[in-house]
Amino acid sequence: MKSMLANSRHLPKHQGFILYNALSFQAVWWSSVLWLNLSLLLTIPLLLCHFILLSSLGKRQYRQVDLRLMLKVAALGIGIDAVLSVLGLFEFAAFPWWLGCLWLHFGLSLNHSLAFMRPLPLILQALLGGIFGTLSYVAGAQFNAVTLPYGNVISAVVLFFVWLVLLPFLIQLANPYGFNRSTKARSFTVFNFSSLSLLALGLLIAPLKPLEAKTSNFENITIELNDAADVTQTFQEVGRTEMDWLWFSLYKARLMTVTGRYQQGQYPLLLDIEYYRDIESEDLLEATKDQWQHLKFAEKDIQRWLSLLTATWPDVKQGDHLSFKVVDGQTSQFFFNHQPLEIIQDADFAEAFLAIWLSKDTSRPSLRAQLLGEKPCDC
Repeated sequence: MKSMLANSRHLPKHQGFILYNALSFQAVWWSSVLWLNLSLLLTIPLLLCHFILLSSLGKRQYRQVDLRLMLKVAALGIGIDAVLSVLGLFEFAAFPWWLGCLWLHFGLSLNHSLAFMRPLPLILQALLGGIFGTLSYVAGAQFNAVTLPYGNVISAVVLFFVWLVLLPFLIQLANPYGFNRSTKARSFTVFNFSSLSLLALGLLIAPLKPLEAKTSNFENITIELNDAADVTQTFQEVGRTEMDWLWFSLYKARLMTVTGRYQQGQYPLLLDIEYYRDIESEDLLEATKDQWQHLKFAEKDIQRWLSLLTATWPDVKQGDHLSFKVVDGQTSQFFFNHQPLEIIQDADFAEAFLAIWLSKDTSRPSLRAQLLGEKPCDC
């Protein structure tokens, strides 16, 4: 209790500043995830506001403490994210300057809005880090700020172990008050706990690279389809991928051509989707609309294409296949469980539908890479 009171005397007492610090970090997280590098127009000024407010509240002595801590936390956090990216756990569509700024703000929160965690038991600090640190990355992936090529489950387990170690270490790092006997003992406990957790993390990450070698060669899958004209064609797999949402796998998609090789503009081509869950056609249409809007297609074109799909798509259940065959640049056709549906005569539809997965601007670049056979998929 004495150490808690001693620590509290060193913190800025202005409750409004703590509230500002908490709200500021939330604003930084949301803007970073939604706007990516454009968020720097907001997040960099908020960094300056933090130090200006400290001075205005008569806490100038804390500026140096916060500055040192901010740089240490950011260096460590960016380094860890870089290592995980090299290991293939993360993928970013563009260099994530926003992520570095997010780490700077996280460092500024440790002595203010997150200071309440300092007196908590070590195991509770670790669990809070493991749970909420992991959720922040998984949530970011759902907003397309980051891609998790190994899927949500494997990525979440790895991130849980990382943050299980990282948060208690950062809380200890944020202690600017020197080391007495109790803090020395606490530091030794953190060190031992961190060492054991890092060993477990190493054992967990070790299989990830062999996984790539194990799945780099796809089995030679073929599909035969009879179209509305009773013409039979055989397709061979180019690549495959799985679509995840939070902890759930929604579907497996396979891109197929006659030769098993993909070249843009060459037809016929087949995209086969096997669903893992029951999904109503309205939900499929809404998700398709969202992706077309992400790709910035004209609204009038989106509405025209949706009207075609509304008349064609059924509800899907677990195990159902919805396949899309492109005959040529003008003609395409959907198949439900390999049975032909209506033929679509629209010069732009096929390219627009395939762009959801195959465009360079797709919201899921890792899915594109796997469908094109550039990266393996453990699916």
